[in-house]
Parts: sequence; C-alpha cells; structure tokens
Amino acid sequence: MRETDWTKVLGWPGYRVYRHEINEPAKTLKLWVRRKRGNRKLVCSGCGRKLAEGYDVYEREVRDLPCFEFRTTVVIELYRVRCPDCGVKTEKVPQLPSKAPFSKRFEEAVGLACESAPVRRVARQFALSPNTVRAIDLRYLKRWAPRRRKPALRQMGIDEMYLDEAAKQFQSEMELNAQHSQSLYQLAYIRLQQHQAPEASRLLAQVIKQDPSNSDAHYQLGKALLEQGDVSEATRELETSVQLRPTDYGYFQLSNAYARTGRSDDARRALEKFEKLKPKNAAVP
Repeated sequence: MRETDWTKVLGWPGYRVYRHEINEPAKTLKLWVRRKRGNRKLVCSGCGRKLAEGYDVYEREVRDLPCFEFRTTVVIELYRVRCPDCGVKTEKVPQLPSKAPFSKRFEEAVGLACESAPVRRVARQFALSPNTVRAIDLRYLKRWAPRRRKPALRQMGIDEMYLDEAAKQFQSEMELNAQHSQSLYQLAYIRLQQHQAPEASRLLAQVIKQDPSNSDAHYQLGKALLEQGDVSEATRELETSVQLRPTDYGYFQLSNAYARTGRSDDARRALEKFEKLKPKNAAVP
C-alpha cells in the first residue's frame, strides 16, 4: 500500500502517514505520521493559546486501534511551542488526550469494554495490565462525565431494606457539614418513604431555608404536609414548586390538594397542565 492509502486507513484528521513498517511474524504495524501541508495551527496544551510557530520537534509513540490482526502503534511528530503565558509546552493534539502512550480512540475502546466486562478480562483482550486498564477507564470516565446528560433529581429510589443504612450515611454527612442541603433533602426523602412526615417536613424546611428556589424541596414538603392533613400549607408549597419549575408531578399533586379543599376549577386546570407536561407512558410519582 502507498503512504496515501495508509493515511486514509489511519484516519487522523490533519495528519498524513509518511512511513510504515510491518512485522508479519510479530503481527505488528507501525506508522509514522506528521502534519499535512497547511495544518500548522499550533495550540498550547497549557492555556489553549494559538501560536504560529513551533519551538522544536520531537516524536512520540502511542498505541492505536489494531488494523485487522496487526497491533498498531503510531509514531507522531509533535511540536513544542513557546507560549508567552506557560513557557515551553507541548502542542495540544485532539488524538492524544493525556501523557499516556495511547491514542484517544484506543482509550475509548478500552473504556467501552470496561462497561460490560471485568477489568481482568479487558486487560487480557487488549494485552494490558489490570492497573493500566483501570487508569485508562478512569480517564475515559472523566472525559465522558462533562458530556453526559444530567437530568434533575425527581425521585430517589432506595430498596426498603437499605433505608435505615442510607439514613445513617446521610446523617453522618450532616454531622460533618450541617449545611449540606443535598444530604438534608435525601434524608427527608427517606423519612417520607418511612412515613415519618413530621420529621421529613422539619428537614425540608431547613433545605428551603438554605435554598428557597429549590422547587423539589417545596414539592416534597407539599407531599409531607398533605400526608399530615395540613392541606392549606401543602397547597402553598405545591404552588411555589410549580411556579419555580413547572412539572407534571407538581401539577398532579397540586390538583389533589385543590380537590381536597373544594377548589374544583383549580383542580381541573392543574390536572390539564399535568396532562400537557406528562411524558408518554410515565408513572405518576
């Protein structure tokens, strides 16, 4: 194959293969790459500043995805840049996310494998040590975490047999930091599951005192007050919840509160809003 063909096979944007070496008995493939003509946009790895010229050039060898049955390594020609803010730094290359001797897509393949198999099995699959696989998986998760969708907490599901253990854990966290509103909220939720509405109300009032804009805390407090029979206060809390953040479950509970006080028109309107906001086939919390 010609070097242009190897460039297409490798598929590194902005880089071309200028040399290759195949060791058929060892089943290894080594590719030497450098920037394509016109690809001279250098970026400081420290601060992200764009620079026009490099300070010097060196080579770095990294393991990439295998090519058929050949274990593939890439020797990439890298620039060091003299950054006005950071001094001499290696350029930033998207294909090399860390100082480890692996390409980004190789680490992603290892990370994906770790999602469905034990570390030792993945280590055997890629001919790596278990410690190396764990380090790659950790870097993969750190890169994945900022991109993942983080839906707002609506309900926290806890197995009944572990409620007491979970409550003890949250109480321990509160002893270390009494102002930890998330632990307060989660402990209050557990108390509601244990039908301890007065205790849940007390904890939720503390959460709201720390963060009056916490719509979920107002919603859970409204449920706790309904359980205790304080319908008027529950209605106020549920109204605050849907004003801060309109939700299907908020309007559902609010319609119940309105119905219990004889406000049938308000209950009907709240139920209509619930139907509009409710996802298809969703269960009511």
